[in-house]
Parts: sequence; structure tokens; C-alpha cells
Amino acid sequence: MIKTNMNIANTVESDNSFNLTLNETYKIHTNEDNNGFNTEWCEICETRANEIRSGKDKTYNKVLLPYVLETVKQNTSLTDTILDIGSGCGFLTSKIAEMRNVQGIDISCKAIEHSKNNYSQLSFFQGDIRTIKLPQSYNFAVANMVVHNLPDLSAFFRNVHNMLKYNGTLLIVILHPFYWGSEKLKNQGFVYNESKVYLRKFKNISKPIKYYHRPIYEYASAIEQSGLELWNIEPIYEEYDNVCYQKYPHILSIIAKRKLQESTTIISPPILSDLRRQVL
Repeated sequence: MIKTNMNIANTVESDNSFNLTLNETYKIHTNEDNNGFNTEWCEICETRANEIRSGKDKTYNKVLLPYVLETVKQNTSLTDTILDIGSGCGFLTSKIAEMRNVQGIDISCKAIEHSKNNYSQLSFFQGDIRTIKLPQSYNFAVANMVVHNLPDLSAFFRNVHNMLKYNGTLLIVILHPFYWGSEKLKNQGFVYNESKVYLRKFKNISKPIKYYHRPIYEYASAIEQSGLELWNIEPIYEEYDNVCYQKYPHILSIIAKRKLQESTTIISPPILSDLRRQVL
């Protein structure tokens, strides 16, 4: 399913159709990206909050939310601290708070304002997860449908690595790079092995948003280079009300862990040795 030792050109295409590596894109457009993320998610915050709270977004409420909550429950204890990365309107953070000690972070000032107004008993930070320094470390971090919106994987995983306690766990949930991309981006010349920026329609939002596509093995490589250990990869089907809505999974879950000590290696489940030798 993944392969970490493939050499590929980490090439992305901007909206103006010129090629840059992912690192070059990050260096040139850091301020633009920060402002863009902030503006982009500020504009849709209230709409997303209404879709989620009303249950209109069935994928979120019946697939993503139960999956994330169960994964948090199975991998943490009552005394553990959780960080919700890209907490948005704060709905997921509030649900995790019903069973664990959790804080949220989001780059959107509007989202943080909304979260603090609606969940005043919880703590939320406004900032860029790739660079922000938080006052404490965490046993578990979750980034639900966030990482494919970030232009720089390396900075994200490095900073999250530093935020996690030893043996801490990171759960990321993303659009499936192969199956979702092959179906939803085929009219944009989608090629699985090419790292590229696409514009995609998001729910009922009129303005398209950026989607940073990477092959699965590129996520695995960035995880390992950050010092984290790849722990599990799992496809998620959009199945609810006794109906499976896709033939192939459109969502992917990736779990990584920080080592017990920096000089030690986590003993991963045997299946991962097979995963590391494969590419989807």
C-alpha cells in the first residue's frame, strides 16, 4: 500500500502553471498561504458549523466523527491530553471533550472566535500548526481532514513530533490519495505519482479550495523523516444507514507514534513491514 524508498520528483503546479518543489512553494508562499488559509476558512466557518451541527454533512457525522472518537478512545486513557489540529468550528473538539481532556488549534481567527463563543469551557489556540509553539505536550493529536490542505508536510510532521509526548500518537485522516483523486480529479489530468496542487469544490462552498495531492508513500516518508514512526494505514469507507456509498474508499487514516526515546524504535505490527514494501 505504501513505499517509503521510492525517489520521486516532489513537483507541484501552481495556479499559474509553473513548477516548484513543495519546499520551494512553502518558502515563497508562506505568508500568502497563511493569509489564504485564514481567509478561506474564515469565509466558510459558519456554513461548515451549520452543516455539521444540523447533521446535513452525513459523511462527517456518520463516518468521520464516529471513527475519530473511537480511535481516540481506544488509544488514550482518561488522564491523557489530546490536541485537535485544525479544530475548525470546534464541534469535534467538543465531542472529544465529553470523554477526554482536549484543546483545539486552528489557523482561522473566525473559527477560533466561533469555537470560543460556542464552547467557552474549552481551550483553543489560533495559529499555524506548522510553526506554532504550544505551552504543553500531548499524548494524542488528531488532524481530521486537514493535512491535504497544507503545502508543507515536513514542517507539519516535525512540529507535531515536538508537541507529542514520548510514545504519543498522531492520527491523520485525509482524502484517499489514490481512490478519491482518481475519481474526483480525473478531469484535471490527475496522475497518482505526481505531487500537485489542485483546486477542488468543497461541499456547498462556492469558491474552490486548494488540495495538495501526494502519493501515500510521500506521507510515509515525511512521517519517518520527522522522527515519528509509521504505525498503521487504514482505508475508510463511507458506509452508514446500512449502505456503502462508494465502491472504493475515499478516505484514508494514517497513525504515527513518537518513539519511547529518541534512540529507540517502536516495534510496529507485522503488517507494517509488508506495507512499507508496497505502493498502492
